[in-house]
Amino acid sequence: MFESVVRPRQTFRLGSVLLGLLALVAVAGLAPVLILPLAWQEQAIFSSILILLGIFLNTISRSITVTMILMAISVFSTLRYGYWRVVQTWEGITSAGHIHRWDTVFVLLLVAAEFFAFSTLILGYFQTLRPLKRPPVPLAGDPLMFWCRHTMNRFT
Repeated sequence: MFESVVRPRQTFRLGSVLLGLLALVAVAGLAPVLILPLAWQEQAIFSSILILLGIFLNTISRSITVTMILMAISVFSTLRYGYWRVVQTWEGITSAGHIHRWDTVFVLLLVAAEFFAFSTLILGYFQTLRPLKRPPVPLAGDPLMFWCRHTMNRFT
């Protein structure tokens, strides 16, 4: 009787280890592609393949595994764009000889804003990995009155 309880845990652990190893192999395989410079035609083909893969995976299943794979594709694409943006920005700043000019400040502010967008995307994915399964609570009273009070309090 105790063996039947222990055996599924061992299978689950073995599956988790195999899934972790598969994820490590995928990351190691995609790492060179992350920084690989592609011409625009090759980039269009590569991104089309990723988009079609995402659409295909989304249509065949709605499981958490597929959701995590879609998140990984999105993070990979975002990191690829981020790497390209930082390299292009650095080459533009250092080759033009305007390290101490105001336009460099604005370019770096733009890169910082993009980094903020990337971090917001990734933090949003952490929020959707394990959503809370709680029912919505209805507001007490008339919800329209909450909006009216808020609007009226703003203008008075």
